[in-house]
Amino acid sequence: AFSLLGILVWEGGVLGQGGTGPAPWTSALAYTLQLASGADLRGLAGDMHALFVAGRLPGAFLDTLAQVTLAASMIYLLYLVLARRGGRAPAARSFVVLAIWAWLPPLFNTIPWTELYPHYMVVLYPTLFLVMGAGLDGLMGWAGGLARQASSNGRPSGLGLGRAFRVAAMGLVCLLALWHTYHVHYLHAVVDRYPIEGGYGLPVRYYLDAARRLEALAQDHGVERALVLSDSYDIHTAQAPAVLSYLLDGRMEARYLDGRASLAFPAPGDDHILLLWPNAGEGAVQWAGRYGVEQNELSLSLRQGEGVARFYIWPGGYPDELAELPLQPAPGLVWTNGVALLGGRVESASQQALEWMTAWQVHRSPPPGTNYHWFNQLVIPNGPQVGQRDGVGLPAWDWRPGETVLTWFHVPLATHAPADGYFMRVGMYTYPGLQNVTVMDVAANPAGEYLTLGPIGLAGSR
Repeated sequence: AFSLLGILVWEGGVLGQGGTGPAPWTSALAYTLQLASGADLRGLAGDMHALFVAGRLPGAFLDTLAQVTLAASMIYLLYLVLARRGGRAPAARSFVVLAIWAWLPPLFNTIPWTELYPHYMVVLYPTLFLVMGAGLDGLMGWAGGLARQASSNGRPSGLGLGRAFRVAAMGLVCLLALWHTYHVHYLHAVVDRYPIEGGYGLPVRYYLDAARRLEALAQDHGVERALVLSDSYDIHTAQAPAVLSYLLDGRMEARYLDGRASLAFPAPGDDHILLLWPNAGEGAVQWAGRYGVEQNELSLSLRQGEGVARFYIWPGGYPDELAELPLQPAPGLVWTNGVALLGGRVESASQQALEWMTAWQVHRSPPPGTNYHWFNQLVIPNGPQVGQRDGVGLPAWDWRPGETVLTWFHVPLATHAPADGYFMRVGMYTYPGLQNVTVMDVAANPAGEYLTLGPIGLAGSR
């Protein structure tokens, strides 16, 4: 009780204004009070917090009022439990459970076991509001008892005071409920309209809309498979792949690619549909425009400044220009995992780095549970290595026999690198085993652990 009162005196104003956080030992208790109000709600607006605060209705005092109500209610709840234990006042068992739920997390987190953040306390939802309800119910019960006692004693002033307390308690409930309801709708409106970096991600309604359009397009064209290009292939932690994989699970076969690092062209006859998220990468956008058949009527505008999600028919096969890449290996060379390199080219270059693209084909599925990383080593014949970039490109679990894949790599250059005379060594190794994959020639004899493409001249770019 003393800690809660101390926080209200020393920290309540700070929380109400969304300012500097509390001292470490009071963090848990202060965050408990904060979560029951609109205090520091602007933190959920990320880098748009200034816009959030500017558009919100004035009412910071209501945040402090909610904190005071919660603090008083928690003290009252503790009193109920202790009074019942001492036999001085009855209390339902639910109050005991509620008191444990409300008090245990903040008290436990007063121990400085780690740096604490407000969201660590969300285990208290919806307890905080039940506690406030119990406190206000107790206030109304006390006011009702006061009114009944005044009435039996013939004291009109006591009766009026009791009724006033009941009206005040009801008014407080309505006021706080309206304030919380307003906050929820206002936050949703801001998040739905503006990009929130460091706060809420894209609202799910955009993903629901994209999933519906993807399914409709697949049904209209009799296609069963889809490629989704965004800024990640990780369906467990990256937002777009995670949400879309959940929404499309069981409805259609979809694969998720990091469009900044790779792009797949299905085997001939295996038409797909493609969803291009706006953060998929410049290379993926250019190839989609050249090779895919865009369905303009399905384009989905996202939040302000976040671009447009685009939908394409993605035919099986691959562009003819890939057969004419400027840098190609000797014919017949294939890695033992069934990958054949078509070639590569420099997309752009500067004095610090070059953007490198490779094209390769999958001849057979990789062994289950195996993954590979590519290495790209820029070298000078009989000289030093002047740049290298490794990367997964397209994870092996997404390889499909007959597909052609593009991968992009950003290769930093050493400051002493010359302008001409480069060669690129391209190879693969198992990951995390770190065993190089052997190259086989047309007679199935080992031919090294990498393929060399070149010469590469960058004088014009540098």
